[in-house]
Amino acid sequence: MSCKHSETEMRLRVIAGGNKAIYVQCKTCGACCSNAIKRADLPPERYAGLPAFDDTLTERYAQKQKEHSRHNPLDEKQSWSADRKAKYASYLASPRWRAKREAVMERDAHVCQACLQDGATEVHHLTYAHIFDEPLFDLVAICAPCHRRIHGLDYEEIEQ
Repeated sequence: MSCKHSETEMRLRVIAGGNKAIYVQCKTCGACCSNAIKRADLPPERYAGLPAFDDTLTERYAQKQKEHSRHNPLDEKQSWSADRKAKYASYLASPRWRAKREAVMERDAHVCQACLQDGATEVHHLTYAHIFDEPLFDLVAICAPCHRRIHGLDYEEIEQ
């Protein structure tokens, strides 16, 4: 998940020597999206009352990214009881899952949504939060090599 800098605004930043300059800052990730804008280039009403440049946004965004990348749905699955694992295996063999799986494959045109190159052969759970009643946005069509790469496991471990 990388930022597209879709929400930006002009902000007042304190620079060397305590001087102030105007920069465009991404409100999502905190990136500085412009060179300094001279106050002389803007009418006073454009920079009066500008919010302060938030130097902590970048750090907070990086922390969120780090936490997001650490999340592995298999961690949830591996802590399941034997009964829950058996219920999940039964679910994956059910007509209900097969219909849901086919809907995801059709939605994604049978193309792996990780690499967008290979044919999808599997459906990946983005989360197990809604297991047994997943909304389709929690599922994605994917090829086996990408599935292994995403989970960082040997395929045999995924099957267990």
